[in-house]
Amino acid sequence: NNEWFSDTAMILFLNKTDLYVEKFQSVPITVCPAFDGSFKGNTQDYDETTEYIKDVYEGCNHQTSKQVYVHLTCAVDLTHFEKVF
Repeated sequence: NNEWFSDTAMILFLNKTDLYVEKFQSVPITVCPAFDGSFKGNTQDYDETTEYIKDVYEGCNHQTSKQVYVHLTCAVDLTHFEKVF
């Protein structure tokens, strides 16, 4: 939301999805203080939890004219980067 980037689209890479898959099965997303207990979905559902995380970050964008592109990535899987670049 910095004035220097007011007309610039942003790309957010949420990396290490391979580690997230392992972690979210044993530690529910609801214990993360950054999400203040507002997640009400299935804590064992990968798609539901990652959509929630994306929505939280996209919600930080206070400029409706600016697009935020969110990509879930795993740096060891190069196909993710081929899609983006």
